[in-house]
Amino acid sequence: MINEDMILIKYSPLIIEKYSEFYDHVNLDKLITLKSIVESIKKIDQTFESKCNLEEKIHKTGLNLIKMGKIKNIEILNLIQTGIYYPNNSSNNKFSFPLEYLDGIDISLIDDKKNDFFKKWNAINFYSMYGNELGNYLKKVSSLIKEIKDFGYLLKFHKSPEEEYKKEVIKSLKTRFIEIIPTYNEKECPNFINDVVELIYRIDYYKSEIKKFLVEIIEKKFNVKMSMIFILI
Repeated sequence: MINEDMILIKYSPLIIEKYSEFYDHVNLDKLITLKSIVESIKKIDQTFESKCNLEEKIHKTGLNLIKMGKIKNIEILNLIQTGIYYPNNSSNNKFSFPLEYLDGIDISLIDDKKNDFFKKWNAINFYSMYGNELGNYLKKVSSLIKEIKDFGYLLKFHKSPEEEYKKEVIKSLKTRFIEIIPTYNEKECPNFINDVVELIYRIDYYKSEIKKFLVEIIEKKFNVKMSMIFILI
């Protein structure tokens, strides 16, 4: 608390602006720290004003570093959770994180034992965030999975979609599975059976044309066309 014996240090908004320009587009941590300092100053000095839009600078710097490959995975999720464009923190209720943010997700760097990445991923409501461009979002996430041996990650990316998004999510899972099943190699795909069982369970649970899907798998995997296949489920 502030009392009469405390002396407030006056910060010049110009210093804040110059400092932010120095780290703009190159140092995300410094800009986040500066934002915290400004927030602290405003709590004790309500007259303090700065023309510097630090939240936007953080957003653009983060995007630049993602494109440069300097921040990945959990760092990106942290940025999404703290940035101005994430709905929980946005003063103007915008949901406009560019899908390019997800280009920095590298599944080869995910530590399966810790599972920290997917805990944080599932804490973010991406479906609501990208609701107006859900199709593009689903394609972007699917593009992160290049081979069938990694399909289990895609299932984790879509662990529990909300009811209104389930149909499109299942469609996306089926499409990507069929696209990458030609990459199947028994030695490299120890989790293949488990992934297929999980996918079939979800398709069946959400009543999403499971027979047609299984026929497509067979045709894609064995490169044969079948005029009619009877599958008992």
